[in-house]
Amino acid sequence: LTLTLTLTLTLTLTLTLTLTLRFVPILAPQAPSSPPMRLRLAWVCLAAAPAAQLAAAPAPFYLYEDLPAELAEEKLAFAKRVGMYKTYTVEHELPALLAAHPLRVSDPAAAAAFIVPFPFQAVFFRFQFNCQKAPHLYHNYFSPQAHPGLQLSAFEFCQNAAAAHLEEAVGKVLEHLGGARTGAPGRDAESYWSRHGGRDHVFISPMAYGRCVANYFETLVAPRRFDALESSVFLANFGVAGHNCSVAGRDIVIPTYMNLTAARETGVAEWWGAAGAADAERPILAFYRGTDRAHDKYEGYRFRLLIRDHLSDAEGFDVGGAGLGYRDYLERMSNADFALCPGGTSPWSPRLVESIYAGCVPVLFYNQDKQVLPFADAIPWDDVAVFIHEDDIPRTPEILRALAHDVPRRRALLRDVFRKLSYETMEGEGACSAAQGAEGTCGIDGHRGNAVDMILERIGATISNE
Repeated sequence: LTLTLTLTLTLTLTLTLTLTLRFVPILAPQAPSSPPMRLRLAWVCLAAAPAAQLAAAPAPFYLYEDLPAELAEEKLAFAKRVGMYKTYTVEHELPALLAAHPLRVSDPAAAAAFIVPFPFQAVFFRFQFNCQKAPHLYHNYFSPQAHPGLQLSAFEFCQNAAAAHLEEAVGKVLEHLGGARTGAPGRDAESYWSRHGGRDHVFISPMAYGRCVANYFETLVAPRRFDALESSVFLANFGVAGHNCSVAGRDIVIPTYMNLTAARETGVAEWWGAAGAADAERPILAFYRGTDRAHDKYEGYRFRLLIRDHLSDAEGFDVGGAGLGYRDYLERMSNADFALCPGGTSPWSPRLVESIYAGCVPVLFYNQDKQVLPFADAIPWDDVAVFIHEDDIPRTPEILRALAHDVPRRRALLRDVFRKLSYETMEGEGACSAAQGAEGTCGIDGHRGNAVDMILERIGATISNE
């Protein structure tokens, strides 16, 4: 009897302790009582996001190519400007890489997932740009008269009109897929939307807040969430646990796209292959460049203002505004141990991927919202990055100097992390064979980065958990 009771108590205590350690810091983090504790909690909440169970194999997928003609034209027109808006290019580049992927199937009956390359950001931005040229032509999309007392600039008016246009465009796509409004089954491929209510359909959204359009603008009268796509899977750069613009179990946080063809020309990546590169000393402690704008409307810009006010003159910090060319930007970043990566109009930033490419330890900032970082189940973010609460930004030099001894260990992890985050491989690594190239099974420059396959694995896991 005594032995049985002891074993029972031991098992019960062990199980209770295991569950507590695994779930309490993630699901219910307590308000920190001191800056060091707050810093540590950030690591737990950001890095230990709920991980998908990747028991399922990558999903064979069907890639829609016959979007409504007017949407295809908008995507093409915006694609010509992607150099200006590199932050959002994943919605253009990822479908191009998927089109050559060996798991793509031409018969929708053989697909486990259906990828809809609807260009959210392209549709929104192109309409906004055209509206700003002649706002008076777009009052059928948004009427200021319907909101007495509302004073809007032409830019603000066009933000609201573009949001209404994007919502309308989403409706057209759903009609095209055969699952919205009309309920018509349409062609064979289109009827697959109705089969599972869109739950096996995947959309790519580099919108600042994922499933929501422009809800970060104070002047947006009616923030719009794509409720009609609630059941679908979203590949988004945005991810905040519990946020209205995220759907738990349906959103997959993906990395921003980085053009390695342009990056390689800077020569910055030479450190990857250098012996002892992880231990090499760098002359700058921390680097940051970016616009700060004179307002704190967006959380990311509030962080930037604090960086400007408190860190511009800090010893060992190379901090300043925008204006560097891409080559100078990456070269100067590669001379630093740490790279500051605040958001802007979005909580996330392409600086995360850029800093890792340049061999810098990324430094991210947060307030009450805890980001879910890309592939958090496969990347030990608490070992790679540093997370600092908004209140501790003035203490950033102190915090980073205390961690300087750990930079070689963290930097040694960056090469593997970058492979996971990159949509292309580093030059000479993992190059496709001639046969694969002839078959069209590789991506840009004859290389396909790990990010594509990791995304497909998570799509497969998400759909198989239905």
